[in-house]
Amino acid sequence: TNEDRTGLAAGTYTVTVTNSNGCTSAAASLHVLSGLTPDLSVAMSGSHHGSSLISGSPLTYTVTVSNQAGVCNASGLILDVLLPTGITYQSVTVTYVGLSGGSASVITNQGSLLNPRFGNFVIGPGGSVVLTLIAQVDCTALSGTYHASAQAYYFDPTRSINSSKYITPYPM
Repeated sequence: TNEDRTGLAAGTYTVTVTNSNGCTSAAASLHVLSGLTPDLSVAMSGSHHGSSLISGSPLTYTVTVSNQAGVCNASGLILDVLLPTGITYQSVTVTYVGLSGGSASVITNQGSLLNPRFGNFVIGPGGSVVLTLIAQVDCTALSGTYHASAQAYYFDPTRSINSSKYITPYPM
């Protein structure tokens, strides 16, 4: 007979197999992770995030996308940043932490100056990608308070319907 177990909670299980002749295998350990999907968080901070800015001044945003330990990779990850009108993207640097990476092309802006997108990152369990964005308040922008946001999209690990389907954990 065959026995399939589904819905197991995360943890370590002992498995033995008995064949049709009654022979039993040596016990083996089975490690069940907490799920089949990444568990991402996106955090954004800035040198003037949410503060009053002066026209023409530069500012720095730091966006960190982290994947929890004990889950699967987030692959094909795209970071989508939304800057407010009057603030334009200038440049970006990327730092990889732990089990994460990406090709040199990930720093190419795939979006616009107000909505820069960077991507094709892979973030493994316990890893993260830190992007440091340099932006500038346009000279024609009024002084005031500005707010930016960021969200991450990654390939649906099941890709059961569409192999290029992206999902996002939650928008900021």
